[in-house]
Amino acid sequence: MSPSAVPPLDGSFRVLPGFVDYHHVHNPELPVFQFARDGSDDVASVSFREFARATHRIAHAVRPKGTGKDREVVALIAHCDTILYIPLMVGMIRAGFVPFPISPRNSTAAIYNMLEKTSCHRLLTNASILQPLIDGCNTEFTAKGYELHIEEIPTLSQAYPKLGEESAADPFVEYPPLEYEPAMDDVCLYLHSSGSTGFPKPIPQTHRTILHWCSFPSVTESRYHPRPVIWGSMMLPSFHTLGIYMQLYAPLVSGEAVVTFPPKAPAPPVMPNPQNTLEHCRRGGATAVVVVPAFLEVWAQNLEAVKFLAKMEMVTFAGGPLSSKAGDVYVKNGVKINAGYGGTEFGAPAYMFDIDPENKAPHVLKNPKDWAWMRLSERMKMRWIDQGDGTYELHMLVCTNENHQVSVENLPDVRGYATSDLWEKHPTIEGLWKIVGRTDDVLVLASGEKTVPGPMEGHIGHSPMVQGTLMFGRGRNQVGIIIEPTSEYVIDPKDEKALVEFRNKIWPVVEEANRDAPAFSRLFKEMILVADPARPLPRAAKGTVQRKPTLALYEKEIDALLSATFLRNRIIGALRLSVDVPAKQALSALTQNLVYTNPTIRQLASAVAALVSPATLNGLHDKAPAKAISALIEKYSADFPNPSTSNSNLTSTGGALVLVTGTTGSLGSYILATLLEDSRIAKVYAFNRKSHAGSSVERQKAAFEDRGLPVDLLSSSKVAFLEGDATVQNFGLSAETYEKLHSTVTHVIHNAWRLDFNLSLSSFEPNIRATRNLIDFALTAKSGALVKFLFTSSIAVAQSWDQSKGQYPEEVISEPEYAVGAGYGEGKYVVEQILAKVFEHGLHSTSLRIGQICGGLPKGAWSTSDWVPILVKSSLALGCLPQAKGVVSWIPMHTVASVISDVALASVDVPLALNVVHPHPVEWNSIMGDVAQALSPESSPLPVVPFEEWVAKIEEKALKAEKEDYESIPAIRLLDFFRKLAEADKALQVTDKEDVVEAGGVARFSTAKAEALSEAIRTVGALTSADVKRWAAYWKGKAFI
Repeated sequence: MSPSAVPPLDGSFRVLPGFVDYHHVHNPELPVFQFARDGSDDVASVSFREFARATHRIAHAVRPKGTGKDREVVALIAHCDTILYIPLMVGMIRAGFVPFPISPRNSTAAIYNMLEKTSCHRLLTNASILQPLIDGCNTEFTAKGYELHIEEIPTLSQAYPKLGEESAADPFVEYPPLEYEPAMDDVCLYLHSSGSTGFPKPIPQTHRTILHWCSFPSVTESRYHPRPVIWGSMMLPSFHTLGIYMQLYAPLVSGEAVVTFPPKAPAPPVMPNPQNTLEHCRRGGATAVVVVPAFLEVWAQNLEAVKFLAKMEMVTFAGGPLSSKAGDVYVKNGVKINAGYGGTEFGAPAYMFDIDPENKAPHVLKNPKDWAWMRLSERMKMRWIDQGDGTYELHMLVCTNENHQVSVENLPDVRGYATSDLWEKHPTIEGLWKIVGRTDDVLVLASGEKTVPGPMEGHIGHSPMVQGTLMFGRGRNQVGIIIEPTSEYVIDPKDEKALVEFRNKIWPVVEEANRDAPAFSRLFKEMILVADPARPLPRAAKGTVQRKPTLALYEKEIDALLSATFLRNRIIGALRLSVDVPAKQALSALTQNLVYTNPTIRQLASAVAALVSPATLNGLHDKAPAKAISALIEKYSADFPNPSTSNSNLTSTGGALVLVTGTTGSLGSYILATLLEDSRIAKVYAFNRKSHAGSSVERQKAAFEDRGLPVDLLSSSKVAFLEGDATVQNFGLSAETYEKLHSTVTHVIHNAWRLDFNLSLSSFEPNIRATRNLIDFALTAKSGALVKFLFTSSIAVAQSWDQSKGQYPEEVISEPEYAVGAGYGEGKYVVEQILAKVFEHGLHSTSLRIGQICGGLPKGAWSTSDWVPILVKSSLALGCLPQAKGVVSWIPMHTVASVISDVALASVDVPLALNVVHPHPVEWNSIMGDVAQALSPESSPLPVVPFEEWVAKIEEKALKAEKEDYESIPAIRLLDFFRKLAEADKALQVTDKEDVVEAGGVARFSTAKAEALSEAIRTVGALTSADVKRWAAYWKGKAFI
């Protein structure tokens, strides 16, 4: 049913609320909103009568009896259904207010800035849904001494007492007319800019501005269409310019409905995604749709979606670029697709229906193949500024134009607006233009949200660590940044350990830059790309980084970084939308590093399949990683050099000469201290990589001081510090130094290893290569058969152990399937196998599988980056500790170091593998009880809750986490890890095993052989409250808790 009449656009009356009242009189029965009811395909609608009456009821609610002052600016920060949000704005205008709809994604600081600029002291919201934001506003405004009255919005039932069924006979009280008549140049409402250049800016919309917006062809062309144009506009946020255009102005101008999601009040509204948007377009009766490009990119890959869109009168996108590949798919399949253009400062001036010959609006037709090119309305007076590179900046002039009033004037010479948008001319057709970028280098994301990189680039570039920066992400789903370090901090970005270290160092600066940025503009740590010193960032003559050449230079790295993120998000979306219960359950097991740990399509497919249906894969997922493990074992076990036949040195020097790698870390420091205190040791060579954190001597001293180890040991003539790289020839040492080592060393203790449980096996190949170099060194050393090689392995080699086989034995396990899991443990397993093979070749080698190490004597030092300290700190913020079934075999640091020393200097043959875990485990819940007491010695201890409940509390915090939450609840960053512990505990809780089980589902390990060899492990006492008190004292001393 078509409207009997449409409102005039001659300015004879105001759009708001005039056009609403016009339809109330002339088209009361026609729908303005329509939606598919939940659970059925019945289409419900809100008539113009109901809509108009809703605006009157809202006016009564927000300004009863006309109290308060006229033209008061009132902010609207609400997360509610479209069919309520739109009449809220109109109702506020009807009541004589100036509404200011604001995105709830803004920071509290940004909200304060906008309200202060508009002298706004009143805020309407639905606090039950936006409580954290509203609490933050209260804090922010109180701290600044700014008065702000916060009120609840009228409810859906208050606005629509008989939603979808109201008739003219139902009771209704009009809101009385205002005592004054607003002028056309009075401000009607405020909108705000995106905030990508700093805080969002309030932009006034006058009654004249709104009339001009409603006169553009983007909304008037539907009046000339032979069939109803019912826009599917449900994915657009109602506070946004495009949302207001398509959810309010379009139906008011055309008299035809728009399709929305069904209302969910009092619950939060439906969150749009490509799937539910398309579904509700179909079910709600949409004949046209307007979306951001990201949705069209997804739909282009689904033939059924493309076929459905081909039936529509028009498919329009705006807010960002659409790939030519996707656009061409639509054109090829008969979809009427066209680009839109607009801005909060000037409206939406592009034609939309100029590809359809059936539309009889006064426009020049264009070929559908030119979907990316636009013709702008003649109502504007345009000026094109040649940039000298084939692009032009668009200026909109208002000095002699009565048909288009811009909301912001920023030109220096005449009245008008410089858009900063860069365009290209169509090569053959006059009047067609295509937008290609921004003069201010705005990164327009696939979602349509805009990030201006300058402020963030400048903030990060100000760091003394940084020589140059450049952000990227145009047309993608998130932003990233290339950082070029200064000469002092330069690294090889292919060195993953150095890359992680640099990212950690620069991260506080990045967090500062993120602080006031909108959510979509914030940088994540994994999106930091460090420039290669061999490829410096291209610069202009004045020294600034050149954007296009830099992006071209790093195109492959950028694509790899963004593609991994995109893949993971697509997998999450697919699992979340599946009706299959195992698929939804698989979400909890999907880690942040799924793509990185499965770098091929086959591995990724196997990994996802294993998450969804692990029991039906016949080992498919297990075999690929096991094969990768075996391949590396074979690669690094080939062509061992012939062993030295010499048999000298130990007796002649009067003691052992030990090469230890990785001494500046936690365990390495204890190993070094233990060896230096042992009279059987003649010399210790402490071998470490170079670091920007200081020389190895400086770092070693700091490590000793932190852990309470005797610093004077480092002045002993028994120790020599070396810096190099075990992955390269001669370890990167001078020929003289290397030869000295090769001629004298009797023991190698290889402790250096990258500590990161999120990486794939391939990321640890440099560590494996370094180990093979050390093996070759030991095998050919002059001490010959006297040389012993000890490797600090990990219980992670048993991460897939079949616990029905009992305890993991102290022997080399030849089946790689039991090591499959995180790359950390897989890499350690590879080395164990290499050492087993080289043992047959003549090298005395032993792998020590070390379990969870806890703080040891004298200070209880336990690194605050480890998961247990993180659990404890987070529990303080959550107000509870997790309980779990089973025991823990945590072993003190000093005990582990002593075990290594005992094994290294044993006078008897040592097995190929030993397990170094606590032989006398204690109950998890007993330890947690001691932790609770140590944290609150003077007050009631923290209560304990089931592990699953504890994790649920973290998940709840993670959903709305701010920077402060990550600091007080660091467990948010390890959420995947703690979820797995909780799942394992849940499984243990329902078992009726009588045997002792390890908490968290960890395998149990035999220690009989280790106990026979080492007095340290044989005599170690069970953990007690005294140990826990030392840990807590250390953490408190570090200001960690």
